Amino acid sequence: MDYVKKNTLLLAEAPDDDWTFGEWRKNNIIASRIFIRVNKFFRAIRRIWINLHLPFVEIWYSNNLKKSIKLADVVIVHITYLTLNLPKYVNKLNPNAKVIAWYWHIIGLETLPQKIEGECSVWSFDESDCKKYNLSFNHQYYFKSLVKNNESPELDVFFCGADCGRGKEIVDFYDFCVSQNFKVKFQIVRPRYEKIPNKLIVPFQKYNDILVNNLNSRTLLEIMRPGQTGATLRQMEALFQKRKLITNNTNIKNEDFYRPQNIFILGERPLNTLADFINAPYDHSVDKYIDSYDVFSWLKKFMDSL
Repeated sequence: MDYVKKNTLLLAEAPDDDWTFGEWRKNNIIASRIFIRVNKFFRAIRRIWINLHLPFVEIWYSNNLKKSIKLADVVIVHITYLTLNLPKYVNKLNPNAKVIAWYWHIIGLETLPQKIEGECSVWSFDESDCKKYNLSFNHQYYFKSLVKNNESPELDVFFCGADCGRGKEIVDFYDFCVSQNFKVKFQIVRPRYEKIPNKLIVPFQKYNDILVNNLNSRTLLEIMRPGQTGATLRQMEALFQKRKLITNNTNIKNEDFYRPQNIFILGERPLNTLADFINAPYDHSVDKYIDSYDVFSWLKKFMDSL
């Protein structure tokens, strides 16, 4: 892989026990935890410190971060409101390193590109954000190392995710599925919509548990967060795990892996055809795109731009 030719470092807020951090390491990708471990009280202090642009922000950075940056030729920063000033820190610590800032969430007022400090190229996974802010595009990614098989799923539809302003849509679809006697499992984290049934509310779920449920369902449900259009983690899971997808994202028709046999777009097809969709065979012609969305393809696109 081209990225191996350069000492490439991935930086994200992910702690050591985060599933993405674990997969980077499993795939021999160099990654570093950004922040030192602190309790909830000091995490709140840290957020305030960073938001107020107080000096000496590096006191919150881990020692391993500093060492890793000094050794890197290329540093890829996953951008959130807590990492907007990180490119500047990398510039200072290692002036020769190429810095890439990549948005893996939609851009909000807290994370506007003009708020990124330091010299770097700026990228996003969301093509509409790229057009809006004149950024470079690099797709969402996933890991072939996570691919497993289950040829006898027991569920028809599975959903797991935070409310994030979409609680009513999720509950309405759950009610429809129940009315159709579909076998379903819905898990809603951090509820905001007051009419979410208690039986659907769960605490934070470990990603390994989510994967088990994905593999035990014929289809995965995706309800997009308001304002989002880019390819999501849920779409990657469906493609890599060879599961069908039910989504309200009409832009998915522009993706190379879109097949009507595998992807049901809510609002564009009658709901009374959903049972036929779930029970029809999966279209494996899209399997050829898995390599294109693997983490190594994602890295290569950055390397090719340098």
